[in-house]
Amino acid sequence: MAFSYTLHLSNKKNAVSTIANIGRCSKHNLRKYKDEKNYNFEQIEILRGSDKNILDDVKEIYKNEFDEALEEYNGRVRSDRKIDDYLKHVSESRSDAAAEIIIQIGDREFWSDKALDNKKLMSRVFDDQIQALEKICPNFKIASAVVHYDESSPHMHIVGVPVASGYKKGMKKQVAKTKVFTKDTLSELQDKMRVYAENQMRVHELEKLFQGRKLKEKEKGRNSDIPVTSMLRFREKEREME
Repeated sequence: MAFSYTLHLSNKKNAVSTIANIGRCSKHNLRKYKDEKNYNFEQIEILRGSDKNILDDVKEIYKNEFDEALEEYNGRVRSDRKIDDYLKHVSESRSDAAAEIIIQIGDREFWSDKALDNKKLMSRVFDDQIQALEKICPNFKIASAVVHYDESSPHMHIVGVPVASGYKKGMKKQVAKTKVFTKDTLSELQDKMRVYAENQMRVHELEKLFQGRKLKEKEKGRNSDIPVTSMLRFREKEREME
């Protein structure tokens, strides 16, 4: 039996376009809406970033990636064009302040009878996916990566900042989701990430878990916004909890 693999890039109504959107991602991904006394936080695993606030992790990337370009830009423009806070500036513009990638391996049917300990073997696969993403797409600077084991299928939320350089207008280095994630680069990214996932599924304990299954064939024509069937449920639950 083939094994499902989905990689979804935040887009349209799920885009991480503002500071407020990043805050909502933080609340959802880190389970900040949960009752801390009664919720079992072993059901999530933080592979990158802090357990406090994803917005702080994003701010740190903005500082490291854009402070130099911002200083250079402010030094050559008149006072009414200076940018005091680049993250706030992007948040108030038409650009996306950050981007979120959700990776899910396996469907509800496969995971329905698996214990939490077996599900958490996937942390090895998800960590490998992060390393692969950083290698394949180095201009996507990862701020946070959190794995959820408390829903129907293990999946990982990755929040990061797409960065591009060499601009003629404005800052020479800018947030650039549409440049980093084009139709072609997304197609290449998904193809390569699938290979990494399938290779990792053959390793020791994971091989026993997956029992030689291979990934399903990639669907065609869905590179810019590859659907995850549970994506809408994630966001609906988030809004209900808020």
